[in-house]
Amino acid sequence: MVKRMMIIISIVALMIAGCSEKADESGNQSENDHANDVEAEREVEVIKILKADSANFHFIVDWLTDTKIAFVEKDTNKYLLKTFDIKTGEIDTLFEETMIIVDVLIHPMKNTYLLHTTDNPTSAKIKIISLEGEVLDEVSIASSELAIEWNDMDPTLLLLTAFQKDWTFDVFLYNGEEEGLNVI
Repeated sequence: MVKRMMIIISIVALMIAGCSEKADESGNQSENDHANDVEAEREVEVIKILKADSANFHFIVDWLTDTKIAFVEKDTNKYLLKTFDIKTGEIDTLFEETMIIVDVLIHPMKNTYLLHTTDNPTSAKIKIISLEGEVLDEVSIASSELAIEWNDMDPTLLLLTAFQKDWTFDVFLYNGEEEGLNVI
């Protein structure tokens, strides 16, 4: 009886071991086949590198799309707002400015840029431009420092905080549709 029990246990153990090996082998084969299929379907993506001259490069603005970044370069007498596509390596100049570009904001809807420019330390000029580089709106404001908040839903609305040298400040609401700068 003990002998019989041992034989049954041995046979069951062999069957379990044999089944698990087959499952592993077939599982590995299907996983390998699946991995090979996925790898064959996957496109090899090469990311292009922006080679910028440190003497001319000013700053990176932000991502414009999944593959394009906006950046600013300075040239002899002008500042250039450009885009760089990481897939194609294409560089396009969107806008040229004679004044210093202090900051550039891309509206959350990705349909306009805001350029904060200056040519002296006590004033600023805000330019809203289209993605094609056309100036849509422009406003000048006296300030030593400027904080800008752009309305997420309406690109014609700006909240501007203009700081003076003595750190006093005024808060303005700019409505591009009415072309008015109102003190809040």
